[in-house]
Amino acid sequence: MSISGSTDSLVLHHQRLLGKVALVTGGAAGIGESIVKLFHHHGAKVCFVDVQDELGQGVCEALDGDSNVCFFHCNVANEDEMRRAIDFTVEKFGTLDILVNNAGICGVPSPDIRKVEISEFENVFDVNVKGVFIGMKHAARIMIPQARGSIVSVSSVASVIGGLGPHAYVGSKHAVVGLTKNVAAELGAHGIRVNCVSPYAVATPLALAHLPEEERTENAWDGFRAFVAKNANLQKVELTADDVADAVLYLSSDESRYISGVNLMEQYSCMKSMDGKSELEMLSFQAPKIRYLRSLSIEGSEAMKVLDFAVFPEPELDLPIFCANFFTAGSMNIIVLDLNPLHDVIIQKDYREKYYRSLMPLGLKYTEAWLELMDQAREEKDDSRILLNCEAQHKYLTWRAEKDPGHQVLKKLVGEIVAKDIVSNFLFNGINTLGSKAFLDYFPEYRCEDGKINQKRSVIGKSFQSRPWDAGGEFVGDDPR
Repeated sequence: MSISGSTDSLVLHHQRLLGKVALVTGGAAGIGESIVKLFHHHGAKVCFVDVQDELGQGVCEALDGDSNVCFFHCNVANEDEMRRAIDFTVEKFGTLDILVNNAGICGVPSPDIRKVEISEFENVFDVNVKGVFIGMKHAARIMIPQARGSIVSVSSVASVIGGLGPHAYVGSKHAVVGLTKNVAAELGAHGIRVNCVSPYAVATPLALAHLPEEERTENAWDGFRAFVAKNANLQKVELTADDVADAVLYLSSDESRYISGVNLMEQYSCMKSMDGKSELEMLSFQAPKIRYLRSLSIEGSEAMKVLDFAVFPEPELDLPIFCANFFTAGSMNIIVLDLNPLHDVIIQKDYREKYYRSLMPLGLKYTEAWLELMDQAREEKDDSRILLNCEAQHKYLTWRAEKDPGHQVLKKLVGEIVAKDIVSNFLFNGINTLGSKAFLDYFPEYRCEDGKINQKRSVIGKSFQSRPWDAGGEFVGDDPR
């Protein structure tokens, strides 16, 4: 399962921007075009601006000339033009809920700072930084009186690492992150969220502009993709403009209503498990209030899918919550673990540094234990033991489906209507034969006088009563109850 907005994702049970009005800069091609089309798909009324008129009209035609999408010629570095674009959007659609600052240029590649023309440097900053600032300024003019709105700027992985990209481009993307944090602090008082997205390299015409002109050949795309793949941690998958649009969609929608001042990066890490046969791929998503949401896939002799929630309501408090569901797709006996930190972070004042530093080793340790448990489950011959495990798993999953802390996170991400269905369907996919009892049959203490389930979370936390780790963090058994 992914937290992205892909059209084939489980979360797409509704149009996530229905009734919203958005202005997207640089929307005629590349990432901007993907954002415009995805926003339109999710019910938004979209005005997009660009200096590429033919491409802009082409995007409108690709959307069948829908009156809820329009193109406006605009140079984002020109304040008068940007002001008119925003006023046009408000006049046409009645308001402005979302601004996406996507327009950007790369500049002339030059590995030698001594040869950089100041005029070229200024040109890049005019579009990439001043254009973002102007957009924020005039969006705020509309959004502050209505006390709501979302501003998302597209930055780059160059905003957090230097590398040998064009000097002006790298500097401008760092500046976008600084503006985002600065303006978020100001506009948050008015209920306006300000964030940015920093994707890794995406194969777009802008990306090829990083290459010297003589290297921009027909084979440049293949060379670019090969270079990107070679330097990426996550292999066998290519980051696309649509993936970036997914992230922008999330930050623009009400699903991220408590996220502001964030530079969103999807961080990929890979490692080999101790058995030498299986590869662990871990995707970490970071944001305020939701410290880690991870979706894991283990490919090897047996394919396994994993959903992992790790939530810190407030990093300043020594009360972290770390819960996870590890399971497979249902063809074999499934073991579900309740995973907790290997050390007691509640009583340790330095838990944040220690715990964050331990996240990847924790992931590896959990994977080793998971593989060991799967081996035990496949080798189990005792029918009574198999039945006992199945019943325990069903009880455990029933608790998770009703009281999973991840459900609270999902409610914020996708809304209350579909959150519980997503958790339930995901947990029970293919394994309903494990048992037939309902939640209140297993846990009658949750029954209210009217026969309904008490919606409060368990104070005791039943899933923590018999975790499979001892006080020293050692794995101590295969009973998942």
